[in-house]
Amino acid sequence: MKRDDVNRLQEIVVESNFHRDSEHDRSLSVTTLLGPAYKAAKRLHNVPKTNVLPAMKMRSAAIGTGFHLLAEKVLEPYLQTDVIVEEFTEEYIAFADLWLSGTYDAAIFMDDTQEFELGDFKTGYGNTFKSAAKTTVQMSMYRWLNRKYLDIGDTGHVWWVSQSNNAMEHHAVELMTLDHTTKFIKERIQKVLDVNFNDQNDCQYDAAGEKIPFNMCD
Repeated sequence: MKRDDVNRLQEIVVESNFHRDSEHDRSLSVTTLLGPAYKAAKRLHNVPKTNVLPAMKMRSAAIGTGFHLLAEKVLEPYLQTDVIVEEFTEEYIAFADLWLSGTYDAAIFMDDTQEFELGDFKTGYGNTFKSAAKTTVQMSMYRWLNRKYLDIGDTGHVWWVSQSNNAMEHHAVELMTLDHTTKFIKERIQKVLDVNFNDQNDCQYDAAGEKIPFNMCD
């Protein structure tokens, strides 16, 4: 390894990206669709980025990825029987001529209901998890993408660990119905299709209407 790389190995680790993208030209991930419509539209039209986040602002995401990888190791004994992890699924959305894709963290088969329940591993800051509503929509979309392959129940799980405080939580949430999720996906995609690239105000807010800190419009 080159000495320059050794001297900045911490940055190389933080800048790594294990996110799986669709191989289709016109595609959006669940995560992108839930973010600002402006940025989703730029992704859909393959508009190149003009700014790249510095490693210091990527460290939170890197720590979150580490938590995901550790969780997968912990769940390994159950993989042959009760658990599916990191399953990538995509579906063609005809009216928009694009593919919607997503990867859920875990689908766990429940003995009492004989159904799978989706779960999401989250990290963040503070004393409590504050994005249950957005995560509920996210897992509802993952259930929608997998509705033809798994019998997934109405309950979703969030496992959250704070990066700044001695806090960790479990939240059980009720997922949106499949009909409601279908309506939401169509409306959200239409909002992306209707984006006016001259209006950058929209890039500051996600699908839940929450302002995104440290967000850049590209």
